[in-house]
Amino acid sequence: MYLTKWHRHLLFFLFALFLSSCDTFGCNSDVIAELSIRNGNVERDFALSMNDWKNAPISSTFKINDGVRTLAQSTAELTLAEGSIVVMQPNTQLRFASSVPNENKFGMVVESGSAKVEAKSDDLHIETGIGMARLKKGSAMTLRLDNNELTVHVDIGSARFMGSDGSEQDVSEGDEIVLSIGSAELVSKNDDSDSVIPKNENIQVSDLLDEETDDDDADGEEEDDIGNDDRGEQGVPSDQNTAQIADFAIAAGERIYIHAMHAPVAVEFRFGDLCADAGYVKVAKKKIRGSGTGSVILNLPLKAHSYEVRCVENGDLSRVKKRGRITVLMDKGKLNLSNKAPTTNVDADGRDYNVMYQSKLPRVVMKWPDAPKASAYKLYLTGSSGTKTISLKSPQYRFSSGALKEGAYKFKFTVSSTGKRSRTSSLKIRFDNATPKAVLKSPGDKSYASGASVEVSGIALPGWNASVYGKDIPMDEQHRFSGSAKHSGNYLSLPVKLTHALRGTHYFLRRAK
Repeated sequence: MYLTKWHRHLLFFLFALFLSSCDTFGCNSDVIAELSIRNGNVERDFALSMNDWKNAPISSTFKINDGVRTLAQSTAELTLAEGSIVVMQPNTQLRFASSVPNENKFGMVVESGSAKVEAKSDDLHIETGIGMARLKKGSAMTLRLDNNELTVHVDIGSARFMGSDGSEQDVSEGDEIVLSIGSAELVSKNDDSDSVIPKNENIQVSDLLDEETDDDDADGEEEDDIGNDDRGEQGVPSDQNTAQIADFAIAAGERIYIHAMHAPVAVEFRFGDLCADAGYVKVAKKKIRGSGTGSVILNLPLKAHSYEVRCVENGDLSRVKKRGRITVLMDKGKLNLSNKAPTTNVDADGRDYNVMYQSKLPRVVMKWPDAPKASAYKLYLTGSSGTKTISLKSPQYRFSSGALKEGAYKFKFTVSSTGKRSRTSSLKIRFDNATPKAVLKSPGDKSYASGASVEVSGIALPGWNASVYGKDIPMDEQHRFSGSAKHSGNYLSLPVKLTHALRGTHYFLRRAK
């Protein structure tokens, strides 16, 4: 099965293992892992010949960019440098990623299937791409790829996930993180349905409710949950966790996702015509609340937040006017695309090949397997512009990136002297936009000056619309959107809004310098 660079480095999961102790093949060589147990058919490839899979015997060692896979009804166990274990389930494929300079850090990409990581002799530090995860000694976690989402489940023990902004979240046994392109959600697997953040990111966030108790509530003071009492309240509580400048603004009562590269996110709640005087917003089970005339700005940390909106009337709080939900995700919303075009090998064997690409058109190598020996061959390539004939000295030809554009092709080889021919294969090259929501390519975070006009571009699934400050961003037939927008100097971030009739509203934030 063809696997693009995007699938390898984006949809699936990149994580790195920091090893605090060394042993023979962990520190004194460039070997990252060793195959210790195999059941059934286990294969491997090498960095210099990727996808040229060969049998992997016991004690096979793996270095940077080497790969290993299990076939149907087969399993394997790998031993890492400091003794930790990776157990591969059937139909699983892993690749060891490049190490990070100046750090004792190793990477491994889960390309398909399911693998379990067991921290044996010490804690394992795992880089998820949206932050760092530390798997405690004696703990275990399973990484499972399913429908373009990777689920990271803590099977035994505990782990701590740390966002790039320094925020931290402890994850206990039975909890899991769901990862897709530029998104992560903490999912609690227990019997309390009110505390579950659904695994499927495509559903509305209206069912998300943070039921955890904050550390700052450890003194025993517990705030009432919202929505239990619609009656008014005497007086107006003092503000807590408010801000002076907002990242962006929404209408009070909205239900949204926020994809940010920093946290907390300062959200301005606008009351509009809802309140004649001041309004009041309170976040459920958190000491986050504030009042203001026209609007109020609150700092929201990572997690899902349920909130309520009231009005200030004669110095007291009215009954609840509106309720909403906001989920704040640490999310780059950006494809970590390789600067190199992917390479695809296709054979003239009568089969149909479909090649998907994301950033750069692929390099394509066409071959005639088991071709008869000859001194000269010809390749016939038929596309929308006609048939092209290429004279060759060997039964293969390599097209550089961009030589074959998007479209459908048919190709075959012949022996020049005898006319003997290969079977005819078909090839389709298509742009791949199969992302769960959207990918924001530009602008970059802190890449533009406050108040400047910026180029906004990215990719969205069918059914999604992109806009900034109410102005639509044009989208082509491949669902790539591109246009300009001027940042409002009154706010910290440019909010790129992605909306779907059934899947709700998502804001991707990019801060100005």
